[in-house]
Amino acid sequence: AFFARFKNTICYPLGNVPALNAALSHTLHENPVALSPQEQEELTWDAATQRLYSALLPPPPPAPIPTPSGGDSALKGRTHLAPLVPKVARQVAFRGGNDRRRF
Repeated sequence: AFFARFKNTICYPLGNVPALNAALSHTLHENPVALSPQEQEELTWDAATQRLYSALLPPPPPAPIPTPSGGDSALKGRTHLAPLVPKVARQVAFRGGNDRRRF
């Protein structure tokens, strides 16, 4: 997909030998289109390294879950249960078969 944006890229369906031969023949008999300075820059090792670094960056953290601000929320008045949620979640997540460990 990266190289498809350049004017001199040969595109043909995979496995179609006659289409490949036609594309190569056309390419060999035509003068290539000059690349713009921006296209030339995109083909440098520095630009490739930057693309690699960008691809390796971890994704941004997920957006925080909005907390109820009042009104007639189903959680209104039940904030006393909040400290129990992590403990219950751990018990459910680590319980398997007859294992009754508590973490």
